[in-house]
Amino acid sequence: HWGKAEDPAKTVVYSGRAGEQARHNGGYQEAIRFLTEAVALDEQFAAKARRRAGPDIERARWERLIGESHVGLGRVVEGRQHFERAAALLRRPVPPGAASMMLHLLGQIVDQVWHHLTPRSRVGEGPAREALLEAARVYDNLGVIHYLLNNTLPAIHATVYMLNLAERCGPSPELTRAYANACAATGLVPWHALAQAYRRRAFQTSEAVKSIPAHMWALFVTSIYVLGTGRWAEAREGLERVAHLAEELGDRRQWAEATII
Repeated sequence: HWGKAEDPAKTVVYSGRAGEQARHNGGYQEAIRFLTEAVALDEQFAAKARRRAGPDIERARWERLIGESHVGLGRVVEGRQHFERAAALLRRPVPPGAASMMLHLLGQIVDQVWHHLTPRSRVGEGPAREALLEAARVYDNLGVIHYLLNNTLPAIHATVYMLNLAERCGPSPELTRAYANACAATGLVPWHALAQAYRRRAFQTSEAVKSIPAHMWALFVTSIYVLGTGRWAEAREGLERVAHLAEELGDRRQWAEATII
């Protein structure tokens, strides 16, 4: 409607809202169409001023949702491209090349170890916290993609980076997912004592934030870890709980993943 009225500012706003709603409802094609339009118009009319002011959180969110929609349609490579664009908009770009990624990963590991030794200061509510959480969501998606593609270094980098970003914000659904991902990653090393510690933190955080989708993800990922340790009955119980929660939420994809394993 606003596009036909030639009002670009309102077209951006409502294209973004329509795209976000379509993504929430699983309308991936519609989400891509609306959000791509919002990004293009925003780039043309609005983004320059925001980029000078700091991370472009809104456009980064649209890029992430476009990426998630591509992944939902099975287009993993296209999804990764949009996630990387989102990371750049948030001023937290993916390191180019294996050497620079390894250096950045080592710094993130040191940061994570230091956090376990001394309390990490938390960022209060506001744009800075939202930028950190949005970056955590982006690297969460990148970690899953690289895991599926068997890209070990990028998967570990994304997992550790997401964890450090989310921990700076305190308890959140993103932190629940980050601890669960860290459990799975350290379980592959294998470093089972640390994996179990991250598993406990995932459920402690889940209890604090009361997010069913985040709790479901934590159950799913940590059940896969438990499966890898040969504790079949415990893993089966966890995956059955995931399937039950996914059915209640209408999340067909998560239900299928939980029942297929």
